[in-house]
Amino acid sequence: RRVFGGGRLARLEGAEVLGYRFGRRCTLRYRLTLIDATRNRIVGRMPIVGKVYHDGRGRGIFMNLEQLWNWSVNMRRTRPPLFPRPLGYLPDLRVGFQEAVRGSSLYRIEDGPARRRVISRAAARLAAFHDSGLVVGDRYLPEDEYALLERWTRYLEIPCPGYAPDARDLLEGLRGVGDRIEVRGVAPTITHRDFYDKQVVDGPGGLSLIDLDTVAMSDPALDVGNFLAHLFLRAVQGKRSLAACRRESSLFESAYRERRPAIDERRISFYRATSLLRLACLYAYRPAWRGVCGPLLTECGRQLMALEGRRASGGRAQP
Repeated sequence: RRVFGGGRLARLEGAEVLGYRFGRRCTLRYRLTLIDATRNRIVGRMPIVGKVYHDGRGRGIFMNLEQLWNWSVNMRRTRPPLFPRPLGYLPDLRVGFQEAVRGSSLYRIEDGPARRRVISRAAARLAAFHDSGLVVGDRYLPEDEYALLERWTRYLEIPCPGYAPDARDLLEGLRGVGDRIEVRGVAPTITHRDFYDKQVVDGPGGLSLIDLDTVAMSDPALDVGNFLAHLFLRAVQGKRSLAACRRESSLFESAYRERRPAIDERRISFYRATSLLRLACLYAYRPAWRGVCGPLLTECGRQLMALEGRRASGGRAQP
């Protein structure tokens, strides 16, 4: 009743855990039957997502989602909104509820015209989001990106000590390049900050962008670079061919630039490289995917060398 109001009750039919981040957040999907309390009859069934947070940060995240939803509804008056509909936040339980998005993520869509359409539309939606003029309280600056990578390169010493020196060298190189292309001088705009193929869902109501917990004021090139880095990750995981990765990267960038032609290609490459470095460290902790660490570091090095105006050569140390 506290979530839905209006005389409606919700009967829980089942629940499943969608994801868990130790000490931070648990994400659950609930299957509900909606009941008109005044007439005592079923009026519908509805899947919703609940996110339980370890502290009070969920309130701010939910308020951001409400702002994004309202903007999306007003912008897309004749089409479904771009983001999940927020339903309610219960501060005593530290849980926020939102409507579950129906459809298939880009990650699961096979090669073909449908996948290419979704990639183009995702780029267009992301560009519109970046141009929305929305403002949130959180900021994520280059210093935050460097601090995050410093932690991850230290963590790499545990599963893959042989790769750790290369990772530290790459980070130092990226710092130098970042200073030269003046990534600190970019005016921050609203960004998703965790934008990749699993966050794009194509369903009956159109395209949706999900998992907006990390929304912040930052450089929009970060979202583009992170998406492109994940396309390369899928290639080294064997889920896509390298040729397909290159085609899709070009398609995404072209569709994004149609709407935001002024974005600096160097900043996209910079954040593609930082994302590759982070992914290399992250996946080193996943035994089944530890083998992607080397190729990700090598590609990060190629991006760095291109930014420095050098030609890439050679491979990287083995763990």
